[in-house]
Amino acid sequence: VALLSSRHFIAQSSSAQSRIIVVFPSERSAMHCGAVLSYFCVVTVVFCVPKAPESGSYRAANAPSRSNDDIEAIRFESRKRRAAKDSTTETVVDDHEYYTIDYQSTPSENYPWIELSGHSASLLSDILSDSHLFVETIGLNFTFPYYGHTLTEVVVTTGGFIYMNPDFVYPQLTQTQTVAPLMANFDLGLSDYSSIYYAKLTNRDGLKTFVVQWNNVTLQDRRDAGSFTFECTLVEDGTVIFNYKQIPIKVSRIPTRNHPVTVGLSDAFYVDTQTIVGILRSIYEYHRINLTDSSQYFVVSGAVIVFKPLPNCISAKSCSSCTNVGGFSCRWCNTLNRCSDGIDRFREDWYKNNCNSNSFTLCTKPAGRPTTGSSSGGLSPGAYVGIALSVLLIAIGVAWFIYAYTHPNTKSGLWLIEHGRFWKRSSSGKYPITEPATTT
Repeated sequence: VALLSSRHFIAQSSSAQSRIIVVFPSERSAMHCGAVLSYFCVVTVVFCVPKAPESGSYRAANAPSRSNDDIEAIRFESRKRRAAKDSTTETVVDDHEYYTIDYQSTPSENYPWIELSGHSASLLSDILSDSHLFVETIGLNFTFPYYGHTLTEVVVTTGGFIYMNPDFVYPQLTQTQTVAPLMANFDLGLSDYSSIYYAKLTNRDGLKTFVVQWNNVTLQDRRDAGSFTFECTLVEDGTVIFNYKQIPIKVSRIPTRNHPVTVGLSDAFYVDTQTIVGILRSIYEYHRINLTDSSQYFVVSGAVIVFKPLPNCISAKSCSSCTNVGGFSCRWCNTLNRCSDGIDRFREDWYKNNCNSNSFTLCTKPAGRPTTGSSSGGLSPGAYVGIALSVLLIAIGVAWFIYAYTHPNTKSGLWLIEHGRFWKRSSSGKYPITEPATTT
């Protein structure tokens, strides 16, 4: 009933810690899936809780709703590597597998606030500055490495975060692959003073930067809280900076009923599976830095959070550098000319090309491939042994056939006469056939 009456539903076990979210692009596909589930309900019990279309579903301004029109459903799962470490100081340096975190609760001279309102190089996003649950894809002026993956475009949202996969834009952007200085249910249509600016600048070290500023934005479901002003900076070297100018209330007091509230980074890979109703895209989140509920990171006015990237498998561009990456089980794949541990956005290609095989561990050609030989191609010792055995077996078979053919009274000869069509018709032990005598 839930599937037939609504395109959106949640299936959640009472004992499970995770949930599966399925989104159908059409009611027809929902009915197909409902028919399939009805069949399986004969042997199992499924609790389906109907849910109205989520208010956290984003609309795209200049990006397609999906990268593939034939994707029927999207499933989210979590494959987090490990949780963040604990600390209690106001100035914290925290090491994760992919990033280190430098937090300061007061304004930083090294990472100062960049005022974009009135800045000569800043641009006002007219599309976002009067919208709610809206996104806009913006090109960068450099190639930005995110978890080792290079991006030339990002998706800026009204919800206080940047979505980092412009090639696959879908309504539930808040799930993963986000850079979130303060993800919340901001509605820029509530105030004439709310706006979103962005600018392509160069910092004091000569590195190109992309800065997004959410200026005087208001929560839709907590309008009395006041306005928020904060910004996010993406640096050419992969550094991410969260800078907070005005935070009127604690993050823990921001409502989460209609929209997730998140501070941090996350990334994921997806796997497509063909089903009877279409392609099911399973999105696996393999890493998340969530500072929302952490006691050590206080998102307050004047605070600065800096994420600096650490070397990982994807960032290694040669075999020698791949094998020297610490903290990961990196392999170099000659087929793809890529370094990976199989847990990144290229996971499908990695496994399709058998790059997870042990033969791709070292900086050598995979086992079984010749490394030396003439220009016409050489054979390995195993190939010579195989050829010799084949020739020997053929010789034995020919010799047996000749023996059986010339000795029909032996067991081999009798077997050949019984099962074959070739034998000697004139030999000892067999009477020759003569023509009958003619009479006159």
